[in-house]
Amino acid sequence: MAEKQKLHEVGAGIKEHAESKTHELTDATRSALHESAEKSKAYVHAIAEANKAHSKELLHHSHSKVSEWLGKLKNKIHHKA
Repeated sequence: MAEKQKLHEVGAGIKEHAESKTHELTDATRSALHESAEKSKAYVHAIAEANKAHSKELLHHSHSKVSEWLGKLKNKIHHKA
């Protein structure tokens, strides 16, 4: 979550800087900056989605392992009883 906030802050800083320099930019430079920002935005979005998918996978794996461990514990308890 902290990484997401940091990325948002970096993006906001870049946007603020770009807006403050807009009057100094040529149309070509402004266009290149906009294109670069869009590519960065897409890249950050792809990373966030990959992290989200990986987190879900890890959570599922953890649930499986805990369930397996609890099943073994239950079997040990029933065999001792």
